[in-house]
Amino acid sequence: MTRRRLPNRRAHESRDIVFDGRRFSLGVGFDDTDAPAEVFVTAPRAGSGYAALARDAGILLSLALQSGAYLATIRRVLTREADGSAASLLGAIADEIRGQSA
Repeated sequence: MTRRRLPNRRAHESRDIVFDGRRFSLGVGFDDTDAPAEVFVTAPRAGSGYAALARDAGILLSLALQSGAYLATIRRVLTREADGSAASLLGAIADEIRGQSA
């Protein structure tokens, strides 16, 4: 797969999400079709394990989206709790992005 180049200027939305009792800052950049294309996630405590996990989740999700993966497919394959809620930080991020772009 070839990673697509994003426009130099693009729409961006920011908000906070809560997962596992922790608050994370989420930023989503959109491509020229208004589809989510880049993800930035930060945790309040820099240097913590959650901070590294959050940052890496954003990077991997960005690479997948820019390489042609569909957000709906990503959400469908991630682990879910019995009630359908996200079982991981990555799932919570993907769910929040879907809410932003819906």
